[in-house]
Amino acid sequence: MASDAALPLELSRLHHLRGNLLFPLGRQADCVREHELARQFARDAGSLEAEAAAMGGLGDGYYLQGRMRSANQQFQACVAMARANGFGRLEVANLYMIGWSGLHLAELSAAVAVGQEAIALALRASQPRAEMMARQLVASVEGLIRGRRDEADRQAAAALTLARTLGARRFEAQTLGVRAMLELRDGQREQARRLVDEGLALCRVHGMGHIGPWLHGVRALTEDDPAERSRWLDEGERQLALGCVSHNHLDLRGVAIDALLEVGDLDGVERNCARIEAYTAQEPLPMSDWIVRRGRALARVARGEEGEALATSLRVLHDEGTRAEGFALLPALDAAMARIAAARRR
Repeated sequence: MASDAALPLELSRLHHLRGNLLFPLGRQADCVREHELARQFARDAGSLEAEAAAMGGLGDGYYLQGRMRSANQQFQACVAMARANGFGRLEVANLYMIGWSGLHLAELSAAVAVGQEAIALALRASQPRAEMMARQLVASVEGLIRGRRDEADRQAAAALTLARTLGARRFEAQTLGVRAMLELRDGQREQARRLVDEGLALCRVHGMGHIGPWLHGVRALTEDDPAERSRWLDEGERQLALGCVSHNHLDLRGVAIDALLEVGDLDGVERNCARIEAYTAQEPLPMSDWIVRRGRALARVARGEEGEALATSLRVLHDEGTRAEGFALLPALDAAMARIAAARRR
């Protein structure tokens, strides 16, 4: 009807809505195409607001494809246009995505800072969904990467309350996964299993595409038995193949690397490193590159290598991780360097 009546602004809004609906379904190319059409019709209509909305949508589309650098650029441009023209609703709806995409660029401190800014803006604008997403961002980066448990717990608790109030079940499951990982880091395996099982139960009802594959990886970490770990990881891979949001491709494999290192499945570690490389080949990401190099270096140590070249690689990885503030991911490197140093003293 909008096409027949030549209503470009309505067409822009319709394509933008359609793109937003395609995002959680993991339909990458369709999502990008709809937001490109939304931007085209916004320009035809001469609407800067609709164009800014389409730019944010394109950020979502690129995020869905795993093109985090391109996504970050689109979100930055969207927020800049929104601020320049007083589009407060669009600013608050897209600001936190600068942080979600930026963490994959190893801009961890900046991701937390933009998350905190987004929380404050969402509170002023009374936008609970944006507040929930921003709090999840801060909880994830602080807890899972920077190793700051107290702040992560505080933000995760607030995000979980918001998700339940809003009935946002996909995001409730995501926050439960973050809390499960925090419990695992403290050695509370049974509590972690309870939390992740709760999250997976929500995904089975409300859709696996948003966070389900990663939750399978977290569930694998709660198992002692190597066969059970592999079973959960294989199911996560199966869910990836059914279609999902891009962060699952990176996060499931990142969790799998650590899960398989713990049980000595070094071929499995290499498979997951190769999968991350293949997924990010179009647009390599600093954080994923570091995760892959870390996984391969730790696998070499597990195989019994003790040479100076490996020791140097471990020190370089440790220095890079320290500069990026990925403190939660450094203890395994510390242990590996200590193992090589002890071998040399024998």
